[in-house]
Amino acid sequence: VALNRAAAADASNALGMVLAPAGRGAVFPVLVARMESEIAAGRLTGAPEGLAALWGDLLGGDWQIRCATGAMDLPDPEARWERAARAVRLLRILSEGGAG
Repeated sequence: VALNRAAAADASNALGMVLAPAGRGAVFPVLVARMESEIAAGRLTGAPEGLAALWGDLLGGDWQIRCATGAMDLPDPEARWERAARAVRLLRILSEGGAG
């Protein structure tokens, strides 16, 4: 959260440019690979990149910006697990409808 706050406050965008490869740049390929596995197993349908992006959207929602701005406290582990399970359920439902 502190790094997100600092990056958001950096008018030059330099900090955000440095953080992005270590954040989304490192995680997104792992998510795409997982989606490829889920597609191969018949649990999801669609484009792996689109499904990975959708899962990230469903998982994060506006929590990241709300935490960074102080609008909400950091969610506890139980809330994070519940949010992850919800993201998986919604991803499967949307995948069946052709999302991705």
